[in-house]
Amino acid sequence: FSDAPDEAQLRLLVQGWLDNKALALQGQASMLPVVARQRLIDQVDQERAAAVAAGNTTVVKASVTSLEVVSRQPRRIELKAEVAYSDSTTDRSGSVVDRTEPGSLTITYILGRDGDQWRLTAYPCREPRARPRRHRHMAAEWRGIAGRAGAPGSQARMVERGGRAQRRPSPQ
Repeated sequence: FSDAPDEAQLRLLVQGWLDNKALALQGQASMLPVVARQRLIDQVDQERAAAVAAGNTTVVKASVTSLEVVSRQPRRIELKAEVAYSDSTTDRSGSVVDRTEPGSLTITYILGRDGDQWRLTAYPCREPRARPRRHRHMAAEWRGIAGRAGAPGSQARMVERGGRAQRRPSPQ
């Protein structure tokens, strides 16, 4: 990526995070070191370890549908992404124990520059009054959306902070 990545490059980086995190949570090989800093990789590894200990596997489908640059500095870029998301968690017997129906999330991402490489560094909470939500399988970034936020088809705004998701219904 260049010193000032364009929207297509930024979208590729965020989608790379979503795709590789989904692979890692399923126990498959991923390229997380290419798109994220070690602290975030460690969090994903902890989420996977908790799922394995519980005997669960989560399959995630997530895709960036829109992206907005909120701020840009030489070594830091803040983005707001709309992400189409669904997941399914199964236990050892293959029974579905948790599911998030398809919906849309708004997530804030912070990218940082490490030498000549841009990586995801954080997904901070921008809504300090949002209440944390507990998640059985710890795929925190993607939980609590449509169907769980209220009326069918409603949207929820999600932000990540330290591996925890926080939810707040979107204004209507």
